[in-house]
Amino acid sequence: MAPLPESRQKHLVWEYLGLIRQGFGKPVSPKTFKLAFPLGSKSKQEAQRLLKSLKVNEKSGLVALGPGATYGPAKRWPLGYWKQLITKMLESGKETLLVLGGPEEKEYLEELWKGLPSHHTQRLVSLVGKTNPQALAAVLDQCKLLITNDTGPMHVAAAVGIPTLALFGSTSPTWTRPFGLGHEVIYKSVECSPCFQKTCPIGYICLNQITVDEVFQKTRKKLKNTVVIQGEKAPQGVLA
Repeated sequence: MAPLPESRQKHLVWEYLGLIRQGFGKPVSPKTFKLAFPLGSKSKQEAQRLLKSLKVNEKSGLVALGPGATYGPAKRWPLGYWKQLITKMLESGKETLLVLGGPEEKEYLEELWKGLPSHHTQRLVSLVGKTNPQALAAVLDQCKLLITNDTGPMHVAAAVGIPTLALFGSTSPTWTRPFGLGHEVIYKSVECSPCFQKTCPIGYICLNQITVDEVFQKTRKKLKNTVVIQGEKAPQGVLA
């Protein structure tokens, strides 16, 4: 595992709170912190309209997927692996899968539907380019789980309090994992990671070592067990 720069040896939340402490010149309280994303009625209504317009069946449960990452391919678990995971989830479960992403990722993510049996297409729904941050948060609030690369929606889900299974490649879960107790990260500590590069000259070893079966098994386990996301206690010396 590559050594982390000094500024990335603890979660970014603690770094920011440390800056606040330095700026005010006194300790920060409380000592336990939890992200929050207040949801107004307008956002909830917008999310409901969107799901209804896409004929999403909510009764069997919703699972969100974040297969993209505008940062670059070094953050993206291979799309072929995502396709295998989606197939396994559709064949073994009843949940409807919501694919998240920005408008610039639409062409890249369209590959997920290619070759998918027609009887599965109604349960793989694209929200790519169709949400703003408020609507995204309201949609995630209705999901059982988010499975994602290291992305913006990962942090939105953490703030809403939705259990998240995050797949990390070139970036550091120490620094930017989903904040809160109850989330889970899959990260392979290969010698060159985290490198924080957008592309990889040696074949994305860190991402390729994350297997479809590993992600699938952890997904089924998290869907089976109800998880309530809890706040995190500040490490000793961070806020004092």
